Amino acid sequence: MERRLLKLQIYSWSLGLTSLPFLIILSRRFPFSPLQPPFLILLIPATFLFLYGVSLPIGGIEEVPVFPLVTTAIIFYGPAAGAWLHSFSFFLSVFFHPKRRASLLSRDLKKSLQSLTFLFLNMGSFTYSGGIAGLAWVYASHFSPPSQCYLHIPALFLIGIIYVLLNTSLAAIAGSLWSGRPFTEVWLTNYSWSVIFIFIEVGLGVLYVLLYFLGGIPLLLIGFSFLAVLRLGYLVHLEKIRILNLFMELLHEQLARLDLPTKEHCDMVGRLAQAVGKVMGVPWWRRDQLSYAARLHDIGKIAIDERIIEGSNPLTPREREEIRRHTSIPYQAMREVPYLRQVGYWIFLHHEKEDGSGYWGRMGDEVPIEAKILGVVDAIHALTSPRPYRLERPSYNLEEALQILFEEAEKGKWDKRVLNTMRYILRHNKDIREMLNEK
Repeated sequence: MERRLLKLQIYSWSLGLTSLPFLIILSRRFPFSPLQPPFLILLIPATFLFLYGVSLPIGGIEEVPVFPLVTTAIIFYGPAAGAWLHSFSFFLSVFFHPKRRASLLSRDLKKSLQSLTFLFLNMGSFTYSGGIAGLAWVYASHFSPPSQCYLHIPALFLIGIIYVLLNTSLAAIAGSLWSGRPFTEVWLTNYSWSVIFIFIEVGLGVLYVLLYFLGGIPLLLIGFSFLAVLRLGYLVHLEKIRILNLFMELLHEQLARLDLPTKEHCDMVGRLAQAVGKVMGVPWWRRDQLSYAARLHDIGKIAIDERIIEGSNPLTPREREEIRRHTSIPYQAMREVPYLRQVGYWIFLHHEKEDGSGYWGRMGDEVPIEAKILGVVDAIHALTSPRPYRLERPSYNLEEALQILFEEAEKGKWDKRVLNTMRYILRHNKDIREMLNEK
């Protein structure tokens, strides 16, 4: 933790300190007066927006729909105005925000230093993103007068793309340093969604310029109401992600209340599935979904008679049909939710076999690799854990379990690629072996 904090501090201070000469150069090359009424009018809502940022899915710097105002400042006054508006509005918001102000001015040196690091990180990021986006506008539009900005559509798209990619990338680097997660994971989870708002935000910026020329400051102030709608769009989208994550956690906790061994089994299968998916090259965002599927793959057993699940006698045809439902129940519930559809589908197919002898008769390439991974790790953990229906041999050690699965693979039951990956992990990953009680 201390090492990650040190890296973040070095990065933040470097970003903040190097942005100061950049801002000075911009101000000399593209001078403007910050006391002009339109700029001051833009500064007020920008500061207000920073006071009410929208929290991100996995933490980090809050997202704020301030880019329309930055776009307007760039079109009116140039790159320096965009950089100043973005960074200075954040600076003002820190002192208007009671908690941030108290933290920055705290007598606790460590707390104050962390707040100063946060300040430098954001001001540096905002200065660079606003300034460089402004430079792109100036040279792509050939110093177009503000009243004709709508004629330069490619230049407007360019500043939007540059701004969003630069601003979110700088923030994602900070998030990666702090959390220890890969940069791509942080960017895709926290910021990739903001790309869809680029054209809306640039369009709003152009609208504000035109409103000013049509009706002056009064009409411009009326136009600011659109920022509330944009912020609501941010909030709804991010809240949807948080609700889905909460929904998954609640389902998982329901397993814990009903059947602790099943919950522990699902936890273990989730960690194994993540490890196998990573080695097999499954993209991280699908590995996250795979982890959800693994943790919830037995949630359907809630609806199955416990006497069937815990019974030690061979299943009758009716009971076998009933136990099959524990894979279809989650799929039926999840398939109407886009984010969960894949999760439910993998759960539905995790008892399939390569030769089509599984629950639903799917075979070979009809079964996604994620469902195959889920099936193998579920089987390996089931074999190494006590089960009431195995009276003579309740559980096996890892080598015995692997041997059983490889023998079944020779008969066409399992995907050998997944089994070979599982064996490689068990032989080279001490943590996984210890997790499965193999010392």
